[in-house]
Amino acid sequence: MRGYELGTVGLDHHSDGSDLVGLLCLRTARRGGRSCVANAVAIHNHLVRERPDLAAALHQRLPVDARGEEAEGSDPFYSIPCFIPRGGRLFVRFNPLYIESSQRHPDAPRLTETTREAIAAVSALANDPDFNVYMDLSPGEIQFINNYHVLHGRAQYTDDRAAGRVRHLKRLWLETDVLDDRPAYFRNNISGHWSERRVASRLDAVN
Repeated sequence: MRGYELGTVGLDHHSDGSDLVGLLCLRTARRGGRSCVANAVAIHNHLVRERPDLAAALHQRLPVDARGEEAEGSDPFYSIPCFIPRGGRLFVRFNPLYIESSQRHPDAPRLTETTREAIAAVSALANDPDFNVYMDLSPGEIQFINNYHVLHGRAQYTDDRAAGRVRHLKRLWLETDVLDDRPAYFRNNISGHWSERRVASRLDAVN
């Protein structure tokens, strides 16, 4: 479930399915809604040192709910590790909500207690000030992050619709041509069903 579907509640740390993610602030909430980013590589390395069993569990393929966005005739879930080493670097794909909701599909592999503990450990570390930083984005400010190395989340917020103070941010998913080697999970398949949903987004200039 995406942030705009969740409404004003907080959004746990996760990563998306693109190389980069951008966030443009157009209007802030009346209260709350700070953006938070966490160092996924540092979290991984901490687990390797302190709980190698949990780190190992997240190097295995885990079921992820497709949330109805799968190609016609495909399974309603797919499998991917949270931690994927390649070419001397670590790629991270972590989305606890989608992993947990995969369990609603009878054919999806069941999560083990160790895997659940590992997911909870990553979420807890992402909320630890030693691994994260909060950002108060003001209107006009843009945040860009590396989806493979950084987790992002959001604090709970309160709007004031009567006063026209409604939080409004624009999200942008980007592929970069700077990264010429990535795991197969992250390679763009322009012949896939997602290519039919590509759009060109633009914002008109404001005088």
